[in-house]
Amino acid sequence: MNQHPLEQARDADIRLSKTAMHRAASRTRENIIQTGTRLVICRDGIIQTSSARLHCVNSF
Repeated sequence: MNQHPLEQARDADIRLSKTAMHRAASRTRENIIQTGTRLVICRDGIIQTSSARLHCVNSF
């Protein structure tokens, strides 16, 4: 694995993958807020659940 930034990749799919992942995450956040889905997060080995609405609003 090389250490070059994705933006410098020769392959256009690789170059644009970071943007695509951000777009997918944004749509997912919108979806979980609309459906009231709770998030399950593992931090420091501790599993936690939280309101998607609170997590998404405070994190971004």
